[in-house]
Amino acid sequence: MYRGAQHEEALANLIYGVQSRKGFIVLTGEVGTGKTTVLTAFAMETRIATEEMLEEVCRDLRLDSGVAVAAGSGYEESSFAGGPGV
Repeated sequence: MYRGAQHEEALANLIYGVQSRKGFIVLTGEVGTGKTTVLTAFAMETRIATEEMLEEVCRDLRLDSGVAVAAGSGYEESSFAGGPGV
């Protein structure tokens, strides 16, 4: 995975924001600018599983996650208040 200087800067800001609990962090950009690359790098750097990351976000937002994910198949079902599966 290619990570240029801008990817590294975005990743460093993302890690800093999460570690210092700065609140809601938004990662925006045009198509093809590397948002997914940065999030993938974040997951690899922090060694946090997708499900665990989602649980942390839900906990911070005080939401009942109720997420069921089939091993290796991605998003399957959710019971967020007002969301699918409710």
